[in-house]
Amino acid sequence: MRSIPAGYFSGLLLGCALVAALVFAISSSKDANGASSSSTAGMDAMSIDMAVAGNTGTALGSLDSCLGNVDAGATITFDVTATGIPETNPMLAFAWKVFLDDSLLTITAIDNNYLLAANPDSSLLVDADATPDSNINGTFNDQAIDVSSQNAEFESGVLTRVTVQVSAEAATGVYPLFLSGDSAHIDPSNSVLLPAILNHAAVAVGQPCPADLPTPNPSPVPTPQPTPEPTVEPTATPIPPPINDNFADATRITSLPFSDTVSLVSATSAPGDPDLCLLGFSVSISSVWYAFTAPVEEDLRLDFAGNQWSLATVYRGANRDDLTVLDCNYAVSGEPSKISFHASANDTYYLQIGQLIEPYMPSGSLQVDLANEQLSSISGRVVDSAGNPVAGAELDIMPERQCCWGTGNRSVYSDDAGNYTMTDVPADSYYLSASHETYLTAYWTSTGNTTNSSPREALSIPADSALTGVDFTLYHPGAITGRVTDTQGNPVSGADVYAFGDGSNYYQPDDPRYNTRTDADGHYTFASLNSGSYRVVASGNGYEVFYNDAGLPGILSEATSIALPRESVISGIDITLGPLRYSTISGTVRDNFGNPIKGASICIRGHCSYYPYAVTDDQGRFTIRYLSSGDYTLDASHPLYRTEYWTSTGGTPAAGEAEAVHVASVTDVTGIDFSLTKLGVITGRITDMRGSGISGASVWADSGCTSTRANTTADANGYYTLAALQPGTYQLGASADGYVTYYYSDAGSGSCSGADSVSAALDTVASGIDIMLPRVASISGRILDTAGRPIALANVTAARAQCCASASVTANYQGEYSIPNLPPGDYILRASSALYTTEYWTPSGGSPYHGQPVPLQEGHSMTGVDFSLARPSSISGRITDRYGNPLTGAVVEAESTDCRPCFTTSTGGDGSYYFFQIAIGDYKIKASYEGLLTEYWTSAGGTRDPAKAEPITVAEEQTVKGINLSLDPEACRADVNGDSVVNHQDAVLVARSLGTRTGASKRATVAFDLDYDGRITIADLRVVQSVISAGTCA
Repeated sequence: MRSIPAGYFSGLLLGCALVAALVFAISSSKDANGASSSSTAGMDAMSIDMAVAGNTGTALGSLDSCLGNVDAGATITFDVTATGIPETNPMLAFAWKVFLDDSLLTITAIDNNYLLAANPDSSLLVDADATPDSNINGTFNDQAIDVSSQNAEFESGVLTRVTVQVSAEAATGVYPLFLSGDSAHIDPSNSVLLPAILNHAAVAVGQPCPADLPTPNPSPVPTPQPTPEPTVEPTATPIPPPINDNFADATRITSLPFSDTVSLVSATSAPGDPDLCLLGFSVSISSVWYAFTAPVEEDLRLDFAGNQWSLATVYRGANRDDLTVLDCNYAVSGEPSKISFHASANDTYYLQIGQLIEPYMPSGSLQVDLANEQLSSISGRVVDSAGNPVAGAELDIMPERQCCWGTGNRSVYSDDAGNYTMTDVPADSYYLSASHETYLTAYWTSTGNTTNSSPREALSIPADSALTGVDFTLYHPGAITGRVTDTQGNPVSGADVYAFGDGSNYYQPDDPRYNTRTDADGHYTFASLNSGSYRVVASGNGYEVFYNDAGLPGILSEATSIALPRESVISGIDITLGPLRYSTISGTVRDNFGNPIKGASICIRGHCSYYPYAVTDDQGRFTIRYLSSGDYTLDASHPLYRTEYWTSTGGTPAAGEAEAVHVASVTDVTGIDFSLTKLGVITGRITDMRGSGISGASVWADSGCTSTRANTTADANGYYTLAALQPGTYQLGASADGYVTYYYSDAGSGSCSGADSVSAALDTVASGIDIMLPRVASISGRILDTAGRPIALANVTAARAQCCASASVTANYQGEYSIPNLPPGDYILRASSALYTTEYWTPSGGSPYHGQPVPLQEGHSMTGVDFSLARPSSISGRITDRYGNPLTGAVVEAESTDCRPCFTTSTGGDGSYYFFQIAIGDYKIKASYEGLLTEYWTSAGGTRDPAKAEPITVAEEQTVKGINLSLDPEACRADVNGDSVVNHQDAVLVARSLGTRTGASKRATVAFDLDYDGRITIADLRVVQSVISAGTCA
């Protein structure tokens, strides 16, 4: 039993509990030789008792009749009638289907039809309408029978007709046919009764009907599902905040376990509320509060989960001003999280739980549970690489997910036998580590320990469990030693020495494991290294040299990698600092005007990923030292200039065209000079509307409005310079606090798409690119319904008529909205809500189609721009051809004086259409279909003359039904007198108006202008004559 909402039944539901009879009539005509043909004459009727009820998939009524001697390829027609429908049915939806039980599918039903019938008490009848309600989205065919509202139910009638085509390849045999009476009986309480009825007959191909036929076993008939008629939902009532929205209203937890489900959709964040462990991040939080006073000392666990990113904090304290954070955590969308804490007897604890508030991440539901914690324990043993116990090792656990750093961490120490046990551990996932001052720290993984923290794994600890065998093996650190000397072999004391980890291109200056200094004899030691590969560099005496066993100082990428096995010491990593006897390359770097460039980087190609070989001085000079013999490709670069590769003829920007500089052994190569081209520069000033410079304004250059290529800040007088721009065109924008963001253009633009392009070229300064910023303005008001009640969460959009600026906001629960940061201009304002019709603001009270501009001055705050939204209405009807056949896909338009069309839709399978969200107003309904004449609705049946169309007045929340139209063939446009016949009378009317313009006289109507040229001519008369000759539209 299930309930159907009162007021509609717009689908087909399987089954019924009615007492009825159906007549299954089969026809097949024969030719002179006795063969079947496709004629429908001479029907053979068979009676099928529909009172036999059962399941459609298994039970059948008795075999009622059989049509024999049917030839392969014949067409058989079935008429289905119904009798004896009981008068007690408030509503009956009946459908039927012919199908067959044959795997070869040699007989195919090619038509399925439905009927909807109703009694006067049925909600489907409109007042005293004598036909079934057709506004049900085309689900049913209501043409077959006329249901009188004066009678309880119909006596009998033909429901519909189906044609079955017998396959030309059908073999001789008996083919069962099944009539499925799929129906729904809706009782007075609007419930559906669902046993089903199935009966059958048979067709014998190429043979007579046998005396005894086997009972067929058909496949189940699929159950069509109801399609509800579109309805208008009631106004959404604003949701009040939760009862525990504020600290003072915290829900008191009096016993454990405690569970609560709360909606945070309207929860707030009160001034002075803690930031839920977000460490000062600038976000909004909606939260609720709970309070619990522990009666005894106990361990507690708070579990929480929400449909959005959730945060929770546990505080100790009696009031909001003296709260102390005990712990906090977070939960990602849809996943649970928890906080474990120890409560002291008679102490009060506050639980603050909330969710982030973002436009793309609204608050939602939250599940909160507080219960006694079932604690667990972890135990194991700590040994060294030889298996000896390590006493005094520190065992640490850290929750995998932490919000407040350090909370939830625990530690214990191993005993003399290396054993440890950590008790009172809350169930969670933890990172585990073991450390000792003489060993490397070990981190737990599922496959063993690691001395590197990056591949560590979290260990899941269940509640009320004892995990054993969580063991660690600690290793002594490795070491690298060596000596730093000068070129004479003398020790260099106090030299800085750094170790670069494997694959690393930077050192860690604050980590003593990788930084050391030489002693008085030049010796150094890195004593606490993990196993791995290292590169070592020494700095002192004004030199910086990497260890390289080939004798070349080189750079980082050329340094020799030192492999350090576990618990090993690598010695002899010696480095010489000083003026070694190597070759050099020197030269100058200037711009294209001969000016020296300071700070240019000179790189040997392929070896300059992290720092250059040389940097130019004030005179643009450079020298690259410590080079061995060979060929070197050099480039010079500077942030404000285009990179250039050296060639003997003056340089090139193309790396592939570079030439090598040949360097012999112990040789100084000079004259390797570069001339760099300066990248584009754009300068200008950012001012307010009175011409005063705006200090600190942000300025940027976009490329194609897709990416920012340069940015800067204006000086105290508003002047700016954008440098290092590649050749091309840019869109410049500027912004400042209290001002509207604008892009450079002659008229000023709030959007990059409306900006004028500014060209940047090499060795060129584009100046005078000034941008004037207006002070921001705002528009505010209220969104109300027609009764003056606020509409919560309505959307309001302001679009600037002068181009390229628009903004949207959402009204609050009181219907109030404010659109800030608007540039001056004329704005079209639009308000919309899901349950109301959209409205544009006008001084006279609003329009659903067109708005009037709201003038907004610079820096002005305009208030009182209010909207009054109406509930939507609907218009529906049915479009057919002149013979009553439904037109599928006909285009239906609703027009008014404000818009043509205002709304457009198309018809469904039964020719019905439905306009949702219709605003208050007067509408003309127009229907068109390919090959048929366009018609406008009138109460008398329709017209092709738009001037004669009758408007339909629609009030708020009004449902207008039965706006039906019948479309004539295109040839019927020659029926100028509208009597549905094209004859000499139509020709006379057109002939009398020859030579006149449309509308020039009462006779010269639009209907006479059959070729639509604005005049009544002989061509129009020929159209009438051609239709008369063809004999169409009669």
